[in-house]
Order: sequence, then C-alpha cells, then structure tokens
Amino acid sequence: MVSRRQLLGGTGAAALAVAGLSACGPNDTPAGGRGGGGGGDANAGVEFPTYVPLEFSTPDLPSDGENSIPAGYFSFPDSSEALHELPFPESEPFSMMAQMNPDESIRPDNQWYQKLATDMGNKFEMINGTFTEYKSKYTVVLASGDLPDFLQMQSVPQYPAMLEKNFTDFTPYISGDNIKEFPGLASIPTESWNIPLVNGKFWGVVQPRPPAGRILSVRNDLLAERGIEENPTVANGEEFLDLCRELTGDGKFAFASDPDAWVLRVILEMTGAPNNWSVEGGKFTNWYETEAYEQALEITQQMWQEKLIHPEAIANPGNNFAWLSGGVSTLYAQGFTGWATYAQQYPDWNMGFIELPKWDGGGVADIHKSEAGYATFIGMSKQPSEERTLALLRILDYLASPFGTQEYQTIEYGIEGRHFNFDDGGNPTPISAAVESEKFGGLRYAGTRPYSQLYLPGQEELVRAQHAYLTEKLPTAKANASSGLYSETATGGDQSFSKTAKDARLQIIQGRQSLSTWADVVQDWKNGTGDTVRGEYEEAYAEANG
Repeated sequence: MVSRRQLLGGTGAAALAVAGLSACGPNDTPAGGRGGGGGGDANAGVEFPTYVPLEFSTPDLPSDGENSIPAGYFSFPDSSEALHELPFPESEPFSMMAQMNPDESIRPDNQWYQKLATDMGNKFEMINGTFTEYKSKYTVVLASGDLPDFLQMQSVPQYPAMLEKNFTDFTPYISGDNIKEFPGLASIPTESWNIPLVNGKFWGVVQPRPPAGRILSVRNDLLAERGIEENPTVANGEEFLDLCRELTGDGKFAFASDPDAWVLRVILEMTGAPNNWSVEGGKFTNWYETEAYEQALEITQQMWQEKLIHPEAIANPGNNFAWLSGGVSTLYAQGFTGWATYAQQYPDWNMGFIELPKWDGGGVADIHKSEAGYATFIGMSKQPSEERTLALLRILDYLASPFGTQEYQTIEYGIEGRHFNFDDGGNPTPISAAVESEKFGGLRYAGTRPYSQLYLPGQEELVRAQHAYLTEKLPTAKANASSGLYSETATGGDQSFSKTAKDARLQIIQGRQSLSTWADVVQDWKNGTGDTVRGEYEEAYAEANG
C-alpha cells in the first residue's frame, strides 16, 4: 500500500451523476468475441500493469486486490488531498464519444464542467452517443475515419485489425512498472485490465467494478408481512421453490423478471452450469451443451407453469422494477452494484439477498463471475505526437483518482456549496437542483472509481454485509474461460444466434415447445458457428499458454 507522502517522494448521490449508474442486462450470446474480466490462464504470457493500491484514507474493512474485493468505508475521509499537482498545464481540448442520456448536453455556464476543465487544463467536448443508438453511431464514426480522441469501444468484425489501424496501444505506457508514471491508473485492480486486453495488448481504460456477477435481491419488508425471516436460508432447490411458492398468490409473484434473461441465470448457478464457457485440458465446452443447462431450463419452465413468475414478464420485461417497487414481486435478480443503489434509495425495503444453494443441496452455489468493470472500455485514437498521447494519458490518470482524493471528490460530487454539502457526519449530501441541472455522463466510463470501494453513508451494517458477501463469493466464483480470448466468428456471425436461442428458450419455458427440442437448437448452433467459435477459442487459448 502506498501513502500520499510515499507517492510524492517517489514520483514528484452526485456519484450517480458523473460517475453514473448503469443497469445492464445479461449477454444472451454464447460467446462475446473478445473476452475480458478474469480469464484465468487465458493471458498467462501478458505483462499486466503493476497494481499499486493507493491509501488516502484508512479503510474500515480491508481490500483484497488478488480477488478484486474492494475496501469498505463507514464514513467519508475527513479531508481530501490531491493525487496530482492541480491544475494541469493547459492542453489542446480533447473530445470523447460515449454513452450518455439524451438530456446530458453541457451548457457553457455548467460549473461542474468548468471545475473539471480547470483541473485537467482542458476544455473538453463530450459527444453524446445515446444508449439506444450508440452502436450505430460508433460504426458510422469508425467508417468516416474522423475519430474523436476517446471512444467508448464496441466489438466489430476484424476487431484486432481495426484497433491496430486506428487506436493507440497503451501497452508500452502501462505494462509492468511503466504504469507507475500514472498513479491513478496504477491503482486499478489487475483483473480489470482484462477488459481492454485484445490479442495481448492493452487498448484503453475501464471503469473498474467488483466482478461479482448477479445477486438475487429480496425485499425483506415484504417477507416480514408474510411472517418470513429476513434473508431466508434455503438448503436446496426444492426449498428455493417452496420459498417462491410462499411468495406467490393473491396477485403477487415471487419474480416479475424476464424468465430467460434473469430467472434462468439464477437457476444456472444452482445447477452448477459453467459460466458460458469452461475449459479442461485445453478443450472448451459451452454451457448450452451441458446437462446442467437443460436442467435449469426445465426448472424455469416449471416455475412459469406454477405461475411463480409474473405472467406478463415476457411481454413487458421493462416493468420488472415497477412490479418490485409496487410490491407485486419480492425477488429481484440484478447486478451486484444495484444492491447498494436500491438500499440507499429505498431504505424501507430493507433490501437483502438470498444465498443460492446447490440445487441438490450440499452447500452454497458458486456464483458466475462477471467482468471486473463496465464491459465497454474507453480507447484512444492514434495521436499526432508522443507529447499529445502522454497529455491524454494524464487526463485518464486524473479520472482514475481513487477514493479519498480531491479529484475523486470533484468527479463524483462536484463543487462543495453548489452541488453538495457535508452533513453532520462528514458525508457529502447532494444539492438536488444543481446536480440535476449540471450532471453529465460519458466521463464515467474512463476509469472513474465509484465502485472501487464499498461506501454507503450511514449504513455501516450494509457495508459489512456487502464486504462479507464479496469475501465469501469472489475467491470461488466461476470465470468465463473465453475471457481475454478473441474469436472473429463470435464477434460476427455467432451474434445472430442470440435471438434464435432466446426465442427457442422462451417457447420451451412457456410450454409451447417440449424440452427435447433444445437439443436440436444446440446442434444447429454447433453446426452453424458454435464449433468454429470453440476452435478459435481453443487455438487462442493454446497460443496464450504456450
């Protein structure tokens, strides 16, 4: 651990506004082309950036960098020091295209923007690519050849060649100890660097997050109304179904989630299915091909038939949260980061979680590990000079400043007295009107750190619970064996199988097709693109492991 003094001696919720909250659905494809987020041996020969954690405030609960477990804090730091000498020297304005909400344009009088621009010495421009149109806009910009300085990356055909042609290879600047020139970036946990890693090179920076996958959240207040203890323990799959039955009836349902996108994924962990791809002896197996997947599909079908899932969950999946907030459903599958969000926004819910058991009993199920950060990273287009490249890397280093720094406070909360005030406990409290009028997104994805620690003002018990959960789950979490590997077929033609497979699963879940038809769907995938994808991953895996 490096202190502020050691660092200088050696080298010379507004958090939901700029840092942003993203709720992302699961990936339906059996392979994503580029891996990422904890590929085990997939990149054994790569020299990863040296991890140099920074401690600007003593944590109440320790971090574990090896397992990507963040530190826990019960209060905000008493004072915030700057990681860098601020402001930076003035540099030519940069441009960044990233996912933003449609209403997040920046006015010239935006004081939050002005503060960031002053700190970074750069009057930057944000190019809004809304969430729904981003991929198409990104493709058009790539084709034009007129690229902004930073882009939020998306996989496209011939992805490695496209990167080599148009983007800056970060590897010479951040591999090994080279990253120590950028202390903010060096404090990003090692596993997060899998996400911008393609063909053994690092092509950008990612917003790090714990690779905790999904969690099955529960409204404990609704359990109490039914006389059920909070965070109930279930020893096996049948007890899990019994709990769901207790939560169903009189117009109420255990789940109101899309049964394919969310409920099936919960069951897959309990049946012991691999996390998309598994590898043994260099041979890859997809979860589609396993008995555990077919068993999970059958169980989800049973849950639908018993009406344990809202009957409109397939037709209107966007109503999932509305049904939860209205008390129509009690269980809510979501990404781990959503746990804290809803606990803060809806404290009366007493939001907890159900620890999933192995379906046949005998212990708790291993969770499916997610990527250790937001799935799409920020890349830098090729620059005209080394000086310009280094100036932009310093911008990214500013944005990656960790918890306890002045930079972090500005990025996450804005300006004291305008965007937030400190409450009696020393915690920043947003000034809603100013935050709503001046918040903007995009920068959130460029290495910012809202999820690099567990900090929930006034909720020590919840911080302890989350830290304990991650400490228990992450060391044994199942990684996707394709993570960090590239398959051209998975990036291109294999994506088209996603809708076919989802439609087939929904037909089975609703009882419109028999479970036996799933074998034909899997065989069609194998004959079409699946076996080709498998071969490409096996080849890439063998190359990475000598």
